[in-house]
Amino acid sequence: MVISVEGTGKNTLTLVDEAVQIRQRLMKAQTVEECWCVFDRDSFPVDHFNNAVNKAEANGFNVAFSNQAFELWYLLHFDYCDSALYRSSYWERLSAKLGRKYEKSDQTSRSMYDRLHSLIPVAIANAKRLHANYAHETPEQRDPCTTVHLLVERLLENTAR
Repeated sequence: MVISVEGTGKNTLTLVDEAVQIRQRLMKAQTVEECWCVFDRDSFPVDHFNNAVNKAEANGFNVAFSNQAFELWYLLHFDYCDSALYRSSYWERLSAKLGRKYEKSDQTSRSMYDRLHSLIPVAIANAKRLHANYAHETPEQRDPCTTVHLLVERLLENTAR
């Protein structure tokens, strides 16, 4: 199995459009079994976030979103959190849990993976519990919520083979 990751740093709707183009390019050279779009709610307009999730799914993508911020996924490694927080509050809580100041650049850091790896089962359980609270709400109304656990479970399934 080959996993290709392409970060675009684009807003939610533009990211989905870019993902469609990337998938088309990849399909010319190889078989593509599944594709994921990963993005945050951040401060993008409500309709952009909801439309991005819907557009990605309509184009056959799996979606791993976080509302409001990806840091929710990190925090769920330590604690269950069902209170809506502003993004900077996640950073403060993560700093306390990590015992050092959390920086946005930690997301690309190998040390963050090493620190959280053994806690992945806790994060998955917490994310599932949180996700279960939102049966019929739009993605934007699911605050806080993350579906990153769905992507992580797929990755774990494929590494277990």
